[in-house]
Order: sequence, then structure tokens, then C-alpha cells
Amino acid sequence: MMDFLARISCMTYNHAPYITDAMNGFVIQQTDFPFVCTIIDDASTDGEPEIINQYLADHFNKVVLDIPTADETDEYTRVFARHKENKNCYFLVFLLKYNHYSIGKPKLTSVYDLIDAIPYIAICEGDDYWTDPLKLQKQVDFLEANVDYSLCFHKVSIVSNNEKDLMLFSQLKEGDFTARQIYEKWTVPTCSVLYRNYLDNPFEKNSAVIFGDIFIWLQLAERGKLRCLGFVGASYRRYQGSASCNYPVETSIKLYYQYLFFEKRFPELKDVSRRKQDEEGLADIVKAAYFPGIWKYRLRYAFRHKKRLLFSKFCVDTFFLYTPIRHLIFWKKL
Repeated sequence: MMDFLARISCMTYNHAPYITDAMNGFVIQQTDFPFVCTIIDDASTDGEPEIINQYLADHFNKVVLDIPTADETDEYTRVFARHKENKNCYFLVFLLKYNHYSIGKPKLTSVYDLIDAIPYIAICEGDDYWTDPLKLQKQVDFLEANVDYSLCFHKVSIVSNNEKDLMLFSQLKEGDFTARQIYEKWTVPTCSVLYRNYLDNPFEKNSAVIFGDIFIWLQLAERGKLRCLGFVGASYRRYQGSASCNYPVETSIKLYYQYLFFEKRFPELKDVSRRKQDEEGLADIVKAAYFPGIWKYRLRYAFRHKKRLLFSKFCVDTFFLYTPIRHLIFWKKL
């Protein structure tokens, strides 16, 4: 493959109403270097693969990869193409034939073997979109000129019908941010980042990581400084059904284990991880209706909040209603 300076990572699933906006945001980028957008569709069921294929047919010319790998396998269909007008813009599209997320399988890690030498990586999921045609150029220029920075990001506009959502990222202003600042408030909009391709395996093969973006940012903070640039370069979409708006109990449990892992991985931020276990990771779990194992989370919560201990109603209910002891015939006769 050719020498790209930047790669755009676009993971997408059931984003049919939005994916055209995302792809339009990629192809409007005006750069003095070639860049490639890797789109991985995780076997969407809402017609998104057909939309992507039609977009490629309308706006791109197919290019033959100069590597000995198949364009179609039992796992995916692949297309590598160059935009008809923007000659610096390439798409490398993988349409997965079965859903990887549902079985806990990484989304085609072999993709990164093809493109791991690209110096810079940007991220934009399929339901967000870029609005500034110079976004990529501005960010690459910044990192090229400032070797002590590992990541830069920018402001975003919020697309939402909920007025509360409009305040998201309102704390962003031009300047440097620390790891603690971005972790405490999850400051960085994912669709705004560009970072140096420092991390050989950003997820460290750890299944505890459910939201990988913050994990990447914290690792990059260990390698260099983080900068928010002053321009608005993208739109961050919030809607019922988006990953950032839905925290079912299953997700809360996974998020709780992620914070446990973060306690050990980032010991200097242990106090933040502890707070988030209570504020975000446990809130939905301890209030949930019964599910197997709920008692473990309720008792952990009680030990963190001493007033819940001993003979409090919280602990009594946990012991008699949620633990396996609730099945004993003795209690049912009372």
C-alpha cells in the first residue's frame, strides 16, 4: 500500500441514516498528503452496507491492493478505492459477514497489519461527522510542529433534541489538558482526535476494556502532552440508541470492571476510578431488578458506603432477596 500520512478509523453498525454524513466529512478533507479511511461495518442489518457500496460506486474508483490477500473471505468483503476528485482520499472498506461485537470478537484486527505504519490516526464513528474541510490538515500540522504532544483534539457542535446534551464538552477551551482532566469528565470528543500511532496494541488484549477511547487517551497521556485546538471541526450526534446514551445493566457491569482494571493500570488516577465505580459503574447495577450475581455488586457498594452496612435495609434486602440463600426452603416457610 502507498505511504499514507494519516488514517481515519470509522467503526460503524446500524448507522444507515447517518453514514453518508460521515463519509462526506471524510472526502471534503483538503490535505497536502494522502490519507486513508478504514470503514469497518459490523454486519449491519439496517441497509448500511448497501449505502456504503453505493457511495463507493458513485464517488470512487476501485484500486487493486498490492498485497497477496483476498478481497472476499468467509469473514468479510473488502474494497480499496480512491476518490474520483479528491486524489488524496482513499477508502479501505471492510463489510463483515457476521457481527463480531455480539460474540466478543475484535473487529478484524488483521486490518491493522496492513496499515500499522501510518504515523497519525483519527477517529470518527459512523453516526458522527466532520464539518471543517481543513480539520485533518490543521491537526497533522500541529503534531508535526510539536513533537512533545501525542494527541490533539478540537471543539465539536452537538446534534441532539435534548437541551441537556447541548452542554456536553462545554468545558473545552484551547489549551493543554492533563490525563486527570480528561478522565474525570471524559473530556475528549472521540470524533475530534488525531493522535500519534504510538501504541502497538492499544487494548493490551484486555477484555475488561469496554470503552476503548478513554483507554487510548490515557495511554497517550503517558507518552506526551494533550492539546485542545480552538476550532470547531465536527458534529457529535446524540440520540436515543447511540452508544453514549444507553447504559443497560450489562453495560454497567462491564464498565464497572473497566474501572477496576483502570485502578491497577493507572494507579496515579486510582481515586478517579474509585469515584466512577460508584457514580457510573454501580449506579444502574445496585438499582436493577434481580439478575444472577447482583448481590456481589450490592455488597461491594455497601462496603464502599458504610451507612449501608450491618442491619440497614439495603444489606438485609441484599442478603435475603438477592443472594443464593433466597432459594432455601427454610425462608420460604416463614
